[in-house]
Amino acid sequence: MENTFCIFLVNGENFLAINREGRYSLPNLTFKGEKDCELEVKEWLASKFKINYKKLLVAKENISNSFENDVYRASKNVKSIFVEAEEIEFLNKKDQDGFMFLKFSEILNLDFFNVNNLKSTMESLINEGYNSFSVEEAKKYLEHRLGRRGYFKNYTKEVEELRIDNEAKVGKKISFILLSLLGGILFSYFFFDYAGISVIIYVGYLIGLFLIMCGIKNNSFFGYFLLFVTMLLALSYGIYTNPIFRLINVFIIPISLVTSFILFTYKDITLNLKNVSKVFVEFFIGKALNTSIKLPCFLKDIIIDNKQRSNSETKKSILFGILVSLPILVILTMFLIGADSMFSYHIRNITSSLRNISIDKILILKIISFILVSFYVFGLMWSFSYDFKVELNSKDKKVLNPVTVITILTLVSLLYIVFTKIQISYLYCNKTLPEGFTHASYARSGFFQLVALVFINVIAIVGLKLKTNVDIISNIGKVLNGLFTIITCLTFNMSFSALYKMNLYIDTFGYTRLRILVQVFTIFLIFILFLLLVFIWREINLFKPVIIIGSILYVGLNFFNIDAYIVDKNVNEKPKAEVDMNYLTELSLDSAVKMKKAVDNDKIPKDLYDKWYYSKNRDKNYWYEYNYFKSQVK
Repeated sequence: MENTFCIFLVNGENFLAINREGRYSLPNLTFKGEKDCELEVKEWLASKFKINYKKLLVAKENISNSFENDVYRASKNVKSIFVEAEEIEFLNKKDQDGFMFLKFSEILNLDFFNVNNLKSTMESLINEGYNSFSVEEAKKYLEHRLGRRGYFKNYTKEVEELRIDNEAKVGKKISFILLSLLGGILFSYFFFDYAGISVIIYVGYLIGLFLIMCGIKNNSFFGYFLLFVTMLLALSYGIYTNPIFRLINVFIIPISLVTSFILFTYKDITLNLKNVSKVFVEFFIGKALNTSIKLPCFLKDIIIDNKQRSNSETKKSILFGILVSLPILVILTMFLIGADSMFSYHIRNITSSLRNISIDKILILKIISFILVSFYVFGLMWSFSYDFKVELNSKDKKVLNPVTVITILTLVSLLYIVFTKIQISYLYCNKTLPEGFTHASYARSGFFQLVALVFINVIAIVGLKLKTNVDIISNIGKVLNGLFTIITCLTFNMSFSALYKMNLYIDTFGYTRLRILVQVFTIFLIFILFLLLVFIWREINLFKPVIIIGSILYVGLNFFNIDAYIVDKNVNEKPKAEVDMNYLTELSLDSAVKMKKAVDNDKIPKDLYDKWYYSKNRDKNYWYEYNYFKSQVK
């Protein structure tokens, strides 16, 4: 068999090519029989060049295996040899035999064989852990040539993760798998019933699992803050019954918990407005899910010990015997049924019992959830063993023309100034309204639109600030920041007037969950506006302070007991005639104490209270369903 070696010789950003009738390719060496390939290549190079070696590597991959041409594959054993030289020059420049050094950017017509050869060589270098400037240049060329951007980065990541998996001790793998399975069992046990103290128990288990198996590698204040928020929100399930917060927390708790784990593990992760979604998607969804499918492979590695691999033929024989026996057993059983009536009687009883088995759908769902959650918990926790980086574009795409943006902001500012002047005159100074308007109706209308406008202004200012191509030190930059500041200040007026209108509306029509949430959200936007003023002139990272303020307000709402406050304000502090009885039936058991007080004070009828109570209350069957306010209702 002929042995062919495809030589990839590099020096800096140049590589050795041969010109064959105007088409460039990599040089090949072919010889028959078994020879020392490194020695043969070195002898050939010494005959052509004066060379100082930096690296010489024979790629382990057989290049011909990548081709569909069976004749070519059978006739040649093609391997690649990578040679990197620190210094190299032709011994005789007059006799170069068509050889020349080219830059990767100068050659675009390498055939499939050469491209595949280079790709295989790069993979071998990655497996060896070797890298250099020349190798990086080759990778860039190949990714462009193959149309597979980021291929070698992903391949390097896979190699590194495989190395970590192989080096991990069996005991560590067993611990991860068992604790992940326990996580799946607890989930299927707890969360098909009412969510009470089970939530804080399960969150505590996940935190303990992370601390024991992964550990805190990076002390992050923001990570501790998010972990504390997670525990408080999980604890609220054991205290309050408000369905709105219980639903929202289903999404917030896992996001904040996993984010805190990420911050505890990776020091170079910086969360900001640009990369937070990318961090979440790439780790929480991408990395954890991809790693979760390794669980069966780990089980296989644990069960099939290296010492038992020699018995694989015996196991295959046993398995084959079982498969062959199945049809034989079926045929023999049919004969035996006809031969003995009592044997037939017992067999028929067994088959009828199997047919009469009722399938418990809840049990099936529990089994499915156990499997899925076990896999995901394993994938999530084992992912922290790997490196994780989020790469953003080094250059922000600032595509907006500053003059155009200034024109838009100037017109918007003029509109907002006119609006503010009119609003101050009629809303605050009680100027006489035109015919057909009343101060009461005017003051109570438009609060939802104002809140929406405040939110839009905040998003627009941040977006325009990040996307406008301008130097903040220049005069245009100062004008732009000045207009941003004017709009922000005018937006303050909108937010305060929204609160003022909402308070007037509540004084007339009473409190609801939505109205309270809108008030708190408006207060949150006011805090953001203060931060926005700093961001306009200093370009601070808005993400962390916004999340901290938002989390404090949201956790406060969870523990404020909105429903009890609504009953207290709408019922106990108002005449009976103004009580909205229909809305009371929508409130949760968190308001039970205040509702009972209203019944005792004859503010609401007893039959309405009983109807509300029995529609909301549900008997607790298990200890982990415990909830404080449910337990207080009698």
